[in-house]
Amino acid sequence: RKTGDKARLVSPQFNGTASTNCFTFWYHMYGTSIGTLNLYQKVGRTETLIWTQSGNKGNSWFSGQVAVGNVANYWVNIT
Repeated sequence: RKTGDKARLVSPQFNGTASTNCFTFWYHMYGTSIGTLNLYQKVGRTETLIWTQSGNKGNSWFSGQVAVGNVANYWVNIT
């Protein structure tokens, strides 16, 4: 890959529910030009930023979690 390239991971569709769920993930952000990791919740055509982290975090893996949910079906997109 080259500088400026972006990766995008899209979750399977989650069924809508009245309750809130927890989306848990692991991330590794190492290097001087690592950039930004964003998580979005997508409902229909609308994406809402729900978590972000930028810059070098060291040569370690970190656990992240964020509340997600909607009465409509939704996806979690990671870029």
